Amino acid sequence: MNENKIIKEQQILLKQYEELHLINRGYGSSSISLFEEVSLLIEAYKPNSILDYGCGKGILIKKISKKYPRINCIMYDPCIKEISKLIVKKVDLILNTDVLEHIPEDMIDNILKEMASLSNLVFFQLAHGPASAVLPNGENAHCTIKPPEWYHEKIKVHFPNFTPLPSRGSGGNNSVVITANVTSDFIAKYYQIINKQKSLINKYNNYIVKKLCNIIPFASMRRKVRDRVINGI
Repeated sequence: MNENKIIKEQQILLKQYEELHLINRGYGSSSISLFEEVSLLIEAYKPNSILDYGCGKGILIKKISKKYPRINCIMYDPCIKEISKLIVKKVDLILNTDVLEHIPEDMIDNILKEMASLSNLVFFQLAHGPASAVLPNGENAHCTIKPPEWYHEKIKVHFPNFTPLPSRGSGGNNSVVITANVTSDFIAKYYQIINKQKSLINKYNNYIVKKLCNIIPFASMRRKVRDRVINGI
């Protein structure tokens, strides 16, 4: 694919996301759910600067800025006009949450290369299934749906040291990669966060299932609803 065609495809895709952000006010805000995991990473590595690369509405990085006022927190999202310019050359930590699956496969290496030039420490949250959001052109917002191992092969080209970890999310369709060899103590604390969240999700799902079963008359329908709630689909 020649360079002009790639640039044109990038421009078309960016336009789609610009429109999606305008028509869906809640889009680009899901990363706030990762606040505890990111806070754990901040406490471990004490960064002085953090770039949220593909920050969407910026809710996560804004909350981090409030909790850690000493840290220089930078927002960047090419699909949001006010923060569409990358204004830094080096940072201590990059957050890249639910971003790569929105990038066409043939562009991912360049994105990873750019991030590697900015920092050697990145927190990736990856999605491995279709998105609930649909672009204005009718296409699913996740254009690159790959298993964790596929992303690991891509990431290790630019970040030789990395640690894959599980993530919250429905049906096991999310995972995390941290581009460092984290300590066993960090991993233990990370799993405490994940297990606590799973327990809360299970309690919530059980509550919803019970409520729905009280109003759905047919057993077959109750089973379908129960399965969808529990599996998050």
